[in-house]
Amino acid sequence: MKQIKTFSLSVMAALMAMAFIGAGSAMAEETALCSQDQSPCQEGNLIEFTHLTGTAQFKSNLITTECSILFLGKVMNRFFLGGARKLGSYTFAGCTKSCSVAEENGPPEIAMLREGHETATVNIEVLLHLKCGFFIDCLYAGEGLEGTAKGPLLSTETNGEMNLTEQELSEESGSVFCPETTLLTISMTPLVKTYITQ
Repeated sequence: MKQIKTFSLSVMAALMAMAFIGAGSAMAEETALCSQDQSPCQEGNLIEFTHLTGTAQFKSNLITTECSILFLGKVMNRFFLGGARKLGSYTFAGCTKSCSVAEENGPPEIAMLREGHETATVNIEVLLHLKCGFFIDCLYAGEGLEGTAKGPLLSTETNGEMNLTEQELSEESGSVFCPETTLLTISMTPLVKTYITQ
């Protein structure tokens, strides 16, 4: 009898946990990038293409370089679990310390999930080739890089902002001089006002 009671309690607990998980998924808000401050965003105001500019810093124990960065991408709104994602390409220019950075095996992806009013979490996946002088020639994978985004109403930038701070890149291959740990920091802003809405 005690075993039946224990089993029944276990089943009830599992069913309650499943109901809670299901409710969480159902309550996940849609994420849209909108040219107007409106929620939900009207179909005609959904941003289809995005241009972001800013800086990227690669920091290691051997060298730290900073580059200008441009991201051009197509926005896929309201995808899996209510997020928005951008598929596009990065261009790096003007890197310091005689370095260069190039994107490999594109397109890279930026996934955004709205967390509240004008705020979203950001996840980036990208493969980057970093070269500095004759010795540092490294291929780095950025998987699950995490950051934040703010729309114009909360951002310090006029059009909104997206920031990643010291996210660790994994070395895929490269010369013996590739640093064991390289941290990526990115700060970008859209060229037009981009509201984070539903």
